[in-house]
Amino acid sequence: MNSFLIHIRKGWSTAFSILAVIILIYSCNACSSSDDNPSPEPEPTNNVTPINELYKDLNFTAIAAHRCYFRKSPENSMAAINDALDLGVEFLETDTQTTADGVVILFHDTTVDRMTNGSGLIANMNFGNLSNLKLKNNRNGGVLTEETIPTLEQALLKIKGKDIYMHIEVKDKNFSEVVKVIKKVSMEGQVVVFADTRDDYDTLDTFVGIFIDPVCRNTDQFNFYLNRTNTPLLNLAGTQFNANNTQSAKDNNKLTWRGITNKDEDIELISGATSTPKLNALIAIDPTIIHTDYADLLIPYLKSKGKR
Repeated sequence: MNSFLIHIRKGWSTAFSILAVIILIYSCNACSSSDDNPSPEPEPTNNVTPINELYKDLNFTAIAAHRCYFRKSPENSMAAINDALDLGVEFLETDTQTTADGVVILFHDTTVDRMTNGSGLIANMNFGNLSNLKLKNNRNGGVLTEETIPTLEQALLKIKGKDIYMHIEVKDKNFSEVVKVIKKVSMEGQVVVFADTRDDYDTLDTFVGIFIDPVCRNTDQFNFYLNRTNTPLLNLAGTQFNANNTQSAKDNNKLTWRGITNKDEDIELISGATSTPKLNALIAIDPTIIHTDYADLLIPYLKSKGKR
């Protein structure tokens, strides 16, 4: 009996020894594998207040930088986004096109001719070819830079979790591809998509969870969009930009957008004039967001008016 127990104990001892060797080998392989294939960087989390709740927090005039703020860097570039982040604007206004192989990029024009050292229609080009092009800085005499064309996904991930929002104008009307990217990176609450027409709105309305910025060009349009839950932001055009509408929008928990790019108000900003009647009149109407080419000049102006 004692001999039998001794035999059993020896058997268990041998088994445990073999198990220990196996665990040691596995651990070493796991360490080696981990060193050879480091884990990817974790995707940033998104704790930013969703656009549809901004009315609760914005008690000043927000600024949207045109084409991602291209005063110093090429328009719609990653450098322009970094500049906007450094400046401290609340919105990036940008444009998208879709390549022949279905990649959504930040780009205003249908061709690359004006903004890059290449030529051709974006819709006919694959992203692999486009990614080799260099962007021009057209605010600096068209100087060629080392900046390349960013994808929408790259741009969104750059701002994810930061206190800044993206306003997208889908130039080629390829809304479905843009929506796919927004949903892929889980940024529905930090993005609003521009709807220039009722047809644009109706298309975007089919995508659940996407926020829309529709243009209001007449009273019927304003009243229609005022009651839509997916329009946290109303783009007031022409005569629809008035104090009654901005107040009605606020009463209905909506933000209001007013663009001044290439208009008298932007011209007043860069003129250095001490008298700014157009800007003063605009401020009196009290839009929530002003869309400008000159965010760096508008910030101190709004501060001087007690609006920031």
